[in-house]
Amino acid sequence: MENEQKFEIRKIDTKVLVAKAESFTCEVLGSLLKREGFDVVGRAMQLDDVIQKIRVKKPSFVITDAAVVNQDAAKFNEVLAQNQKKTKVILYFNSKDPVDINIMLQNRFSAYLHVDDCLSELYSCLGKLNTNETFYSTCFKQLITRYGISEIDTMTKQKIDLL
Repeated sequence: MENEQKFEIRKIDTKVLVAKAESFTCEVLGSLLKREGFDVVGRAMQLDDVIQKIRVKKPSFVITDAAVVNQDAAKFNEVLAQNQKKTKVILYFNSKDPVDINIMLQNRFSAYLHVDDCLSELYSCLGKLNTNETFYSTCFKQLITRYGISEIDTMTKQKIDLL
């Protein structure tokens, strides 16, 4: 019971922006998160809309997919870097192509999930992202391990950011 109360407080204080390329997926995920008690501050399907909502609504987390980010990854990363309130990006990934995966890992997002993961993995991810650790879901870890792609651990990520 005590754990549930702490979890509820954390969820209420967590502003989430859902940015998915498919309208139906975006709506469903936003509704599921709201039902679980998260503060969903918006939904977006186009990168320009995502950027505008990040600037105005200042979400704690943006849950997105590669289709949205790939519209202009450099512009997306630039906006995130300028954002004074460090918005953390959770990337839902649906490709199993090692080249695509490697490109997404280079973006150094806060979390990586694969579409094969259960929704509970997303909830777990949101709970663990209050630290500066990068979160890799179970399915995503298995996928990158299979291809011999290594995770970027937090220490390595910090060193790269200093360069």
